[in-house]
Amino acid sequence: MDKVMEFLNSVGDQLSSKQLKVGFLENSTYPDGTSVPMVAAANEFGNPVSGSPPRPFFRNAIAESSSKWAENIETLMLNSNGNTEQVLNLMGQVIADDVKRSIGTLVSPALSPVTILLRDRFPMRSGMMFDDVLRAREDVKRGVKGSGSTKPLIWTGHMQSSVDYEVGEIESSTDSQ
Repeated sequence: MDKVMEFLNSVGDQLSSKQLKVGFLENSTYPDGTSVPMVAAANEFGNPVSGSPPRPFFRNAIAESSSKWAENIETLMLNSNGNTEQVLNLMGQVIADDVKRSIGTLVSPALSPVTILLRDRFPMRSGMMFDDVLRAREDVKRGVKGSGSTKPLIWTGHMQSSVDYEVGEIESSTDSQ
Protein backbone atom coordinates (compact mmCIF):
# COMPACT_ATOMS: atom_id res chain seq x y z
CA MET A 1 0.00 0.00 0.00
CA ASP A 2 2.91 2.37 0.68
CA LYS A 3 4.07 2.02 -2.94
CA VAL A 4 0.56 2.79 -4.18
CA MET A 5 0.33 5.92 -2.03
CA GLU A 6 3.84 6.98 -3.03
CA PHE A 7 2.95 6.62 -6.70
CA LEU A 8 -0.38 8.43 -6.30
CA ASN A 9 1.38 11.28 -4.52
CA SER A 10 3.87 11.50 -7.40
CA VAL A 11 1.08 12.04 -9.94
CA GLY A 12 -1.03 14.16 -7.61
CA ASP A 13 -0.36 17.42 -9.45
CA GLN A 14 -1.60 15.96 -12.73
CA LEU A 15 -4.64 14.44 -11.07
CA SER A 16 -5.52 17.60 -9.15
CA SER A 17 -5.78 19.63 -12.37
CA LYS A 18 -8.34 17.27 -13.93
CA GLN A 19 -11.92 16.55 -13.05
CA LEU A 20 -14.37 13.83 -13.96
CA LYS A 21 -18.07 14.64 -14.17
CA VAL A 22 -20.50 11.74 -14.37
CA GLY A 23 -24.24 12.03 -14.66
CA PHE A 24 -26.54 14.03 -16.88
CA LEU A 25 -24.56 16.63 -18.72
CA GLU A 26 -25.78 20.19 -18.95
CA ASN A 27 -27.17 20.23 -22.49
CA SER A 28 -28.82 16.80 -22.36
CA THR A 29 -32.50 17.04 -23.32
CA TYR A 30 -35.49 14.93 -24.23
CA PRO A 31 -36.82 15.24 -27.80
CA ASP A 32 -39.33 17.87 -26.61
CA GLY A 33 -36.54 19.98 -25.09
CA THR A 34 -37.12 18.98 -21.45
CA SER A 35 -33.89 18.99 -19.44
CA VAL A 36 -32.69 15.46 -18.61
CA PRO A 37 -30.74 16.72 -15.54
CA MET A 38 -33.96 18.29 -14.22
CA VAL A 39 -35.94 15.06 -14.71
CA ALA A 40 -33.13 13.01 -13.18
CA ALA A 41 -33.02 15.27 -10.10
CA ALA A 42 -36.81 15.02 -9.70
CA ASN A 43 -36.50 11.24 -9.85
CA GLU A 44 -33.51 11.10 -7.49
CA PHE A 45 -34.96 13.39 -4.82
CA GLY A 46 -38.69 13.17 -5.53
CA ASN A 47 -41.09 15.89 -6.57
CA PRO A 48 -43.59 16.82 -3.84
CA VAL A 49 -45.60 18.99 -6.24
CA SER A 50 -46.45 16.02 -8.45
CA GLY A 51 -46.51 13.51 -5.58
CA SER A 52 -43.51 11.60 -6.95
CA PRO A 53 -41.44 9.89 -4.27
CA PRO A 54 -37.62 9.83 -4.28
CA ARG A 55 -36.07 7.04 -6.33
CA PRO A 56 -32.38 7.39 -5.39
CA PHE A 57 -30.67 5.61 -8.26
CA PHE A 58 -27.57 7.86 -8.17
CA ARG A 59 -27.10 7.64 -4.41
CA ASN A 60 -27.61 3.86 -4.63
CA ALA A 61 -24.89 3.58 -7.29
CA ILE A 62 -22.50 5.57 -5.12
CA ALA A 63 -23.29 3.51 -2.01
CA GLU A 64 -22.91 0.22 -3.87
CA SER A 65 -19.83 1.01 -5.96
CA SER A 66 -17.73 3.89 -4.61
CA SER A 67 -15.26 1.64 -2.78
CA LYS A 68 -14.78 -0.34 -6.00
CA TRP A 69 -14.20 2.93 -7.89
CA ALA A 70 -11.45 3.95 -5.47
CA GLU A 71 -9.73 0.57 -5.87
CA ASN A 72 -10.02 0.79 -9.65
CA ILE A 73 -8.45 4.25 -9.73
CA GLU A 74 -5.47 3.06 -7.70
CA THR A 75 -4.95 0.04 -9.97
CA LEU A 76 -5.43 2.02 -13.16
CA MET A 77 -3.01 4.74 -12.07
CA LEU A 78 -0.35 2.14 -11.40
CA ASN A 79 -0.97 0.31 -14.68
CA SER A 80 -1.17 3.42 -16.86
CA ASN A 81 2.04 5.06 -15.65
CA GLY A 82 0.04 7.93 -14.24
CA ASN A 83 -1.87 8.82 -17.43
CA THR A 84 -4.65 10.64 -15.58
CA GLU A 85 -6.62 11.45 -18.74
CA GLN A 86 -6.79 7.76 -19.62
CA VAL A 87 -7.67 6.74 -16.07
CA LEU A 88 -10.41 9.32 -15.71
CA ASN A 89 -11.92 8.34 -19.07
CA LEU A 90 -11.95 4.67 -18.09
CA MET A 91 -13.44 5.47 -14.69
CA GLY A 92 -16.03 7.74 -16.29
CA GLN A 93 -17.28 4.84 -18.37
CA VAL A 94 -17.29 2.48 -15.37
CA ILE A 95 -19.18 4.93 -13.16
CA ALA A 96 -21.66 5.82 -15.93
CA ASP A 97 -22.33 2.10 -16.46
CA ASP A 98 -22.89 1.64 -12.71
CA VAL A 99 -25.40 4.52 -12.66
CA LYS A 100 -27.21 3.05 -15.68
CA ARG A 101 -27.33 -0.33 -13.96
CA SER A 102 -28.72 1.30 -10.83
CA ILE A 103 -31.50 2.90 -12.88
CA GLY A 104 -32.25 -0.50 -14.41
CA THR A 105 -32.38 -2.38 -11.13
CA LEU A 106 -34.37 0.07 -8.99
CA VAL A 107 -37.82 -1.37 -8.23
CA SER A 108 -39.05 0.64 -5.28
CA PRO A 109 -41.06 2.65 -4.62
CA ALA A 110 -43.60 1.22 -7.02
CA LEU A 111 -45.20 3.32 -9.73
CA SER A 112 -48.64 4.76 -9.17
CA PRO A 113 -51.55 3.26 -11.11
CA VAL A 114 -51.89 6.63 -12.86
CA THR A 115 -48.33 6.43 -14.21
CA ILE A 116 -48.89 2.86 -15.40
CA LEU A 117 -52.05 3.95 -17.23
CA LEU A 118 -50.24 6.92 -18.78
CA ARG A 119 -47.50 4.60 -20.02
CA ASP A 120 -50.17 2.65 -21.90
CA ARG A 121 -51.63 5.77 -23.41
CA PHE A 122 -48.34 7.55 -24.18
CA PRO A 123 -45.63 4.91 -24.72
CA MET A 124 -43.06 7.50 -25.80
CA ARG A 125 -44.55 10.32 -23.68
CA SER A 126 -45.01 12.46 -26.77
CA GLY A 127 -48.11 14.60 -26.82
CA MET A 128 -48.94 14.02 -23.16
CA MET A 129 -50.39 17.09 -21.48
CA PHE A 130 -51.43 17.85 -17.91
CA ASP A 131 -55.08 17.32 -18.91
CA ASP A 132 -54.13 13.75 -19.83
CA VAL A 133 -52.74 13.24 -16.32
CA LEU A 134 -55.96 14.58 -14.79
CA ARG A 135 -58.02 12.31 -17.05
CA ALA A 136 -55.89 9.30 -16.07
CA ARG A 137 -56.39 10.13 -12.37
CA GLU A 138 -60.15 10.15 -12.87
CA ASP A 139 -60.03 6.92 -14.88
CA VAL A 140 -58.02 5.18 -12.15
CA LYS A 141 -60.60 6.33 -9.57
CA ARG A 142 -63.27 4.66 -11.75
CA GLY A 143 -61.29 1.41 -11.83
CA VAL A 144 -59.49 1.70 -15.16
CA LYS A 145 -56.12 -0.05 -15.00
CA GLY A 146 -53.11 0.19 -17.20
CA SER A 147 -51.10 -2.77 -18.37
CA GLY A 148 -47.92 -0.80 -19.10
CA SER A 149 -44.53 -1.44 -17.58
CA THR A 150 -44.35 -1.13 -13.81
CA LYS A 151 -40.58 -0.53 -13.88
CA PRO A 152 -39.74 2.74 -12.11
CA LEU A 153 -37.43 5.22 -13.86
CA ILE A 154 -37.68 3.64 -17.30
CA TRP A 155 -40.52 4.92 -19.45
CA THR A 156 -38.78 5.57 -22.76
CA GLY A 157 -35.21 4.70 -21.68
CA HIS A 158 -34.01 8.19 -22.56
CA MET A 159 -32.88 9.17 -19.06
CA GLN A 160 -30.95 5.93 -18.62
CA SER A 161 -29.25 6.22 -22.00
CA SER A 162 -28.37 9.87 -21.25
CA VAL A 163 -26.01 9.02 -18.39
CA ASP A 164 -22.65 10.26 -19.60
CA TYR A 165 -19.30 11.57 -18.42
CA GLU A 166 -16.71 14.16 -19.33
CA VAL A 167 -13.12 14.73 -18.33
CA GLY A 168 -11.83 18.27 -18.23
CA GLU A 169 -9.62 20.76 -16.51
CA ILE A 170 -10.66 22.02 -13.12
CA GLU A 171 -11.65 25.64 -13.35
CA SER A 172 -9.76 27.81 -10.92
CA SER A 173 -11.77 30.21 -8.77
CA THR A 174 -10.26 33.10 -10.71
CA ASP A 175 -11.57 31.64 -14.00
CA SER A 176 -15.16 31.91 -12.85
CA GLN A 177 -14.95 35.53 -11.71
